[in-house]
Amino acid sequence: MIFEDNHLKLVENDNQLLVTVQPSDYDRKSQEFIKEYVKAQVSLTENGELVLAYELPAFSESLATCIAKATTDLERYSLAQKVATLTVKPNDFNVVYLHPQNIYVSGNDVRLIHYGVSHILAPQVFNQERYLKVYKALVVSILLPKVDFELAVEGLDAVRESIAEKINAFHSIAEINQFISEECHRLEQKIKKVRSKLIKNNGVR
Repeated sequence: MIFEDNHLKLVENDNQLLVTVQPSDYDRKSQEFIKEYVKAQVSLTENGELVLAYELPAFSESLATCIAKATTDLERYSLAQKVATLTVKPNDFNVVYLHPQNIYVSGNDVRLIHYGVSHILAPQVFNQERYLKVYKALVVSILLPKVDFELAVEGLDAVRESIAEKINAFHSIAEINQFISEECHRLEQKIKKVRSKLIKNNGVR
């Protein structure tokens, strides 16, 4: 599957994530630094595109694949809770790139594969307000799979679903994560009660 965002193209192929960066989205004078710095095989196409080939973690799946496989509310909230474990350092030299095809999940381990490099490699600048907007879109696309992530980044206001409206109203990532945690707990308790009732009705000890 191919995703394009901010001129980045992401393609999964043979246990690698290939990230293609347009010539305008990296500092050409820093090519050697990029080759040394990023944890990927770096190559250059004839038209100047930079191609980064990242080895994917063993037994991992992209968040996009995990979203497609989740069938219950609890599975979706649990997946969102895993994504909430990603840590972000706004002043770091590495610039976080949130995208369902750039996040890989293996059990409870969640990893970002491609990072930008400040003022050198796209995404080159971290913006807290933009990050919150993208994070909201990511969470909504997990909880409501019919919502397209890339469209939700700029058009979440147009999504007329109560969950989307609730997520969109939050003012911080901490508030979103707290909501996800509480919903996970509520759903888990609900399932336990149903199971307990079934066991009682069936006379199982």
